[in-house]
Amino acid sequence: MIESLGLGVTDLLIGVALLTVSIIDMRSRRIPNVIVFPLAAVALVHHFIAGSIGMSIVGFGVATAMHFPLWLLNVEKAGDAKLFMCLGLWWGPPGVVEASAWFAVVYLPIALVMILVKGKAGNLPKVFRYQWATMRGKDGGEKPEVTLLATAPIIAIAAVIARVTDWLDVLG
Repeated sequence: MIESLGLGVTDLLIGVALLTVSIIDMRSRRIPNVIVFPLAAVALVHHFIAGSIGMSIVGFGVATAMHFPLWLLNVEKAGDAKLFMCLGLWWGPPGVVEASAWFAVVYLPIALVMILVKGKAGNLPKVFRYQWATMRGKDGGEKPEVTLLATAPIIAIAAVIARVTDWLDVLG
């Protein structure tokens, strides 16, 4: 069945890892290095044996160039950036760019649903007012409560969409 989608055993391995980190992230708001680092190491070994280590390293570089600055700017958490870097090792530049693009597309609607489910929608106007004031250099008053979202599930959804749609294949 997995082959009928154009996916292979490595995609199954990545899928299981993404499901695992998603469950952990939803419970603890952390993406554990104990899963991401070994998955990255297996990617390097796999691509070394397959003779495609260069593509893997470039994918890591592209993911780092895209997600490390987002971590520095506090837009993404470190685990999110490392997970994307790991996907870059597996899928190379086109795969990680596509997964990142899908992440940008699906993040807002999924995050809004998650906020609604958590019953935190009433906090959104306070956050928007605070952010608007502070962006203009004004006193935003008391900082509103931050609603932390588990992003690993959103990254997983974006990664699955990227693998089954292959948007960027039309460019190559």
